[in-house]
Parts: sequence; C-alpha cells; structure tokens
Amino acid sequence: MKNFKLILKSLFSNNAAVEGARHRPWYFAVIMFFVSMVLALVPIFVTNVSKRGSDVVKNYSYNMDNLSLRFSEELKNKNVELEVSYNEAEKKNILITDQSAWDAAFPETYKFKDVDYHVYVHKNEAAQNDLLAYYLGAMLSSDLSDFAKSVEQFYKDSNTNLPSLIIMTDSQFVVYVCNPQRGATIGSVVGDYQSTKVGWKLNQLLSEKPHATADEYAEYRAETWNNWKSFYDEVYNKNRITGTWTTTLIMLGIDAALVFFMGLMVFILTRGKNNPFRIYTFWESMKVAMWAANMPAVLTCGLGFLITGFMQVLFALLIGVRVMWLTMKTLGPNNAPTPSSNYKEVKTVTAKPSKK
Repeated sequence: MKNFKLILKSLFSNNAAVEGARHRPWYFAVIMFFVSMVLALVPIFVTNVSKRGSDVVKNYSYNMDNLSLRFSEELKNKNVELEVSYNEAEKKNILITDQSAWDAAFPETYKFKDVDYHVYVHKNEAAQNDLLAYYLGAMLSSDLSDFAKSVEQFYKDSNTNLPSLIIMTDSQFVVYVCNPQRGATIGSVVGDYQSTKVGWKLNQLLSEKPHATADEYAEYRAETWNNWKSFYDEVYNKNRITGTWTTTLIMLGIDAALVFFMGLMVFILTRGKNNPFRIYTFWESMKVAMWAANMPAVLTCGLGFLITGFMQVLFALLIGVRVMWLTMKTLGPNNAPTPSSNYKEVKTVTAKPSKK
C-alpha cells in the first residue's frame, strides 16, 4: 500500500519521484518506465490503427461518388472484368483482366516510357477530364509512382485542371482524389489486394439495386459509393497495419531515448561542486527520469487525442519540462535532502577531514 501511495504521489510530487527512484527496488523504476512508454504511445497507436482508406473522402466526396458510379457502369456496359486471383509464384493476390478487352473498351491512350497505356476517361459538363482510370498490368511500384507524377505534370504543363486518378496494376491499387474546384489533389489511397477474396471482381462494386425511379436511383448510387469506400478500406488494410506498427515502434524508440537523455541530464546537472546530490550515481539518475516519466505519459495519453497535431511531440515537451523543473527545484544546490523516518538518511557530500 505504501508503494502504491508513493507511485500515485510521484505523479505530482518531484520529491516522491526522487524518493521512489532512490529507495525502491530497481524493478519499480523499470516497470514505471514501460508503463509510461505504453501510455505515451496509446494516442499514436489508436490514431494510426483507426485510419481507413475511405478517410480521404470522409467529409466530402469531391464528386468521386458520381465518378466511381460512372466508371463501374462503363465496366459493366463494355463487359470488362477485373478479378482478384492468387499468384502462386509470388504468393500473393493480384488483379487480372483481359488486356485486349480493356484496350478495346478504352481506346484513348497515354504514353509512358514509350508504351501506350489505355485509359478510361470521364469528362465533366465543361468537357474537361475529371476522372482517369488505368490498368497497367505488371508495372513495378517505382514505375507506378513515376507514372502518376508524369500524368500530374502533363496536366500542369497543359494548364488544365488535374483530374482524379484510379491507377491499377496487378499488385497495387492507387486512388488520387482531386478537388474539382481547386484542381488539386487532396489525398490518396495506396494499397494492394491481400485483404480481398480470391475470385472477387471489381465489377461487384456496382450496386444491383433497381434504379428506375429517382428514389431508387439515389439508393443505387449510395450503395455503389459505399461499396467503393469499403474497397478503399480493404486495399489500405495491409498498409494500415504495417504503418501503425512502424510508426509506433519508431516513436517507442524516440520516447525511450528521451527518457534516457533526461536521466543523463539529471546526472550532469547534479555534478556541481556545491550540489549535495552529486553523490547520485548514473543508474540512480536514470531511475529518477524513469519515475518522472509517469505524469508526462499520462498527460500525453489524454491530450494526444485532443491535440492531434502535437501528438508526436507532446511526450518530449512534457518530460523535458518536468525533468528540468525537478532538477532545478528538487535536486538543485540549495535543496538539501530531507531525511524520511521510513527510509535511510540520504548521504550527502561532506568535506574531507583535516589532517592533524
């Protein structure tokens, strides 16, 4: 019970944090350190694992609902099927189609590295291209990125509004959503087909609801758009998981390094000749930083969800403030330790005895 009270007290009291670091077993500090790391990483982990591919159109569709519907209808009308298949050689799902059927259905082409790629084009009321959809076959990821940049540069050089893009290869699916009012890309979805069932076809995104009346058509369009958004989530799923763990582990390394750096600062700042705390060893200084990390971690866990823009730097700011405050106010030269009746008196540096 005394240990629990001391831990709670150390959230607010620097003296309690120092007392815990010096007078409690070393594993208390280690436990405090790991708990603090977990708490500090909760907002980052939850935020990243909660991301969805459809977040790019979460608040506004940027007309992608209508454009996706038109593309789906065109695939159906021209009998072009894109199906997920399992590639035994590469041990992964891929998207395949009858290339000749795709090329015949969409005769307009775009040249990239001396190769003509056939493209579905949708034009708006002003006869401007507002959606382009490509199937590029077995194009490599690096080439796909260059392909997208070349399309964007083409429209910039032409001084025309950049259309939204759907780019499909056998192993990747990419969507660049463009704001038609600003003519600028506002976000993208990048993913693969590893979370999609083998045998599933892109044509299944088109709703099968009847749409003869206005109300039926509204439901038909809404269901098709919901299917597309679910597909965005599906293709992004692998990247979401990988990105979550990558970001979390990177931040774990950064936060852990900050705690050890703060322990080093405690050790350095108590080395003054007149500082009674200069007897603290390097390991004891590290334990002080570990105990002092608890409140910054708790605040980061709470504030990280409220101040998302500063989520990744909150812990660094808070632990820096606390340890500097602790070092100056509690472990400064003018703050001699107060012995506790429950613990051994803290030794301080004394002058050497004079020789007789």
